[in-house]
Amino acid sequence: MMDIKIKKGTMQHRKDCEEALLNSELGKRYFASERSGESAVLEGLEQGNLYIALIKDRCAGFFFISQESSSCEIKTLREDAHSALRKYGR
Repeated sequence: MMDIKIKKGTMQHRKDCEEALLNSELGKRYFASERSGESAVLEGLEQGNLYIALIKDRCAGFFFISQESSSCEIKTLREDAHSALRKYGR
């Protein structure tokens, strides 16, 4: 059984999250303009709403909750988590 831990993200996780976002289909589609992905990750960290998924203490992905609109929206920013699960074991 895979041991996945979810914990609140910190600035230590910023680069991993930015890389995950920019390499995802969601990132390529909605965060293609320069620095928009970085600012989205930074926004989540500064608001304390960014959470990371860890597999064997390595970042496998993350999500954050945006409260900009009238309703809360959960953004999942790494769709290659299955690939990470295969890479880091089950």
